[in-house]
Amino acid sequence: MAAVGIDKTKGAAATATSGWTVARSYTGTSVSQIVAWRVADGTATDLSCTLTWTTAQGAQAIIAEIDLDGATLASSTITPATANDTSVTSISGDPGAATGAGVALAFLSVDSADPGSTTNWTNGYTVLRSEIGASLDTNAPDFNGGASIIMAGKDVVSGTTTTTAASWTPTKTDQMALAVLRFAGTVGPPTPVLTTQMIGIPTADSVGVAVRTSSATSVRAQVSPSPTFTTGIISGSAVSPNAQGDSQLDVSGLANGVSYYLRIGMTVQDVETFSAPTARPFTTDIPGAVGSFSFCFASCENTPDAVAFATIAARDDDFFLHLGDWFDDPGVSIYADGTGNTVANYRTQFVRKIQAPNHIALYADTPMSFTPSDHDWMNDGAYNGTDAVATASFNQVVREVLPLRGIPATTGVYRTWAKNRVRFIQMDTRSFRGASNTTILGTVQKQWLKDAISAAIEPVIILVQDGTWIGTTGGDTWGLYPTERTELANYFAASGKQISMLGGDMHGLAADDGTNAPGGIAVFQAAPLYQNASQKGGPYTVGPYPASGTAIVQQYGRMVVTDNGSTISLAFTGYSSDNTQRVTMTETYVAPAVQPPTGLTASASGTTAIGLSWSPATGATGYDLERNGVVIATNRPGTTYSDTGLDPGTEYTYRVRSVG
Repeated sequence: MAAVGIDKTKGAAATATSGWTVARSYTGTSVSQIVAWRVADGTATDLSCTLTWTTAQGAQAIIAEIDLDGATLASSTITPATANDTSVTSISGDPGAATGAGVALAFLSVDSADPGSTTNWTNGYTVLRSEIGASLDTNAPDFNGGASIIMAGKDVVSGTTTTTAASWTPTKTDQMALAVLRFAGTVGPPTPVLTTQMIGIPTADSVGVAVRTSSATSVRAQVSPSPTFTTGIISGSAVSPNAQGDSQLDVSGLANGVSYYLRIGMTVQDVETFSAPTARPFTTDIPGAVGSFSFCFASCENTPDAVAFATIAARDDDFFLHLGDWFDDPGVSIYADGTGNTVANYRTQFVRKIQAPNHIALYADTPMSFTPSDHDWMNDGAYNGTDAVATASFNQVVREVLPLRGIPATTGVYRTWAKNRVRFIQMDTRSFRGASNTTILGTVQKQWLKDAISAAIEPVIILVQDGTWIGTTGGDTWGLYPTERTELANYFAASGKQISMLGGDMHGLAADDGTNAPGGIAVFQAAPLYQNASQKGGPYTVGPYPASGTAIVQQYGRMVVTDNGSTISLAFTGYSSDNTQRVTMTETYVAPAVQPPTGLTASASGTTAIGLSWSPATGATGYDLERNGVVIATNRPGTTYSDTGLDPGTEYTYRVRSVG
């Protein structure tokens, strides 16, 4: 709002700077007044206002940005009051009772005013601005100030009076003009909006969510087994969004194996509103339980909103794994390559995809995880060794916008989680990579990988990463790092664990049963979500599809995990985005429902006792212990035992057996 109080007459009707609307233009003999308004919509860089009149006179002006609480500003909704140019001690204005919610503003202009005076307003009006002018009229006997103007206002609801009267303390007499303007609109806090929502992969008792909101001052997640949130509501802690509106939310205390719906609570000015609940629930894990599930995976989307995302969403699977090459910049470059490695550009590129309709269809309801590939460093074949600035920017923004729980605090997106009796271990092949035949994973992550494999008690392990494991053909593959690949392949084989691997980057669908894969592990490749076909690595047991050519293809992989208590099978199908099957392969692993315990150790405790400990076993509800072939404890809980009352200097042999 802008307003001018003028000493004497202003001449012809006032005009205002382009973009401003003159709401009140009053010419009096001793005092005149102009009031104008415009909407500050966030796009204008210059909100200055010039009000012009034809007769040169002394004037006092104010311009202030006033929060009108969501009022709709239009000239047809502004109702000016009459004004008074007589010598009075107070003045009233009444634009009529409010016919709806809105805001009323009053502007008082006075010929001259005493700088020590204050205005009094009736009916709940509050002074917002007060500008008392210097003396411009040397003939004013009662006031020693010049042209002055005061702004006051109030919120109104339907039927509220908008009448107000202004007077002075101490009482003075002079010429005054008053305009009372009523703006129609909705009184109250702005309505917060949930712009994006992404659900992380749930654990047995918690889930993480990443959201972007507008207007909210605090945000929290709530879950319930009821789609209408009538029972069993569990709330997470409220957090304040960052400057972009991003929040990382968590809900804990969930029950194992329960399906929960999600909604987001958004608070502004102590009023909380909730988003609509998710259409589909997510399900928490049951550690070690026999159970089947399914998920999709893919990489490489060089288009704004691939239809494959909607296709995957319709599958209603347990989760989706994005294996990298997230970005695109239509009309600028492939995958947004060369657009910049700044934090600002990463925010733009990530959120543009998250907000695309097909992506929303998937991510709003389906838990997800993500690991990067080369174009996520904004260039072909890029990684930490080629652009350390991109490494820092990528890792910062990932932690702002994606729900990746369990990753390191600052750098790297490697993590592990379990679903029933399958252990997933996700690697980051970009944040620590060096030049060819040095390292892909870096020292710390590589040791973490080995430790995660060693510690896994689940009978099947699935490694999640972005590249091609088999062969040496094609750029940017594990074949460029033969020393590290051989080291890991030997570790996989020596671990005795049943390991398979997911990969992307090659723009094709393929699978190998371990015949051609280093380490003898099964490998499943799925890409691209949208890009020209390509062939890398190999040979494969099945595929690749397409076997040749560079035509645009849209593809993804789906894995159906079936656990019958004695075996776990991984049934892979590579699909086109229209759900046409292109390649299939099933790998089956022996997996008794109750696994044997591992890592049994014994240590003397004094001269007559031995302490035993072991690692927990999948599916075990307790453990039997034998000493020298004789059972000494049955169905014992926990993974430790103290055997007492023994003979000093005697050798004992122990065995522990799972019970389920």
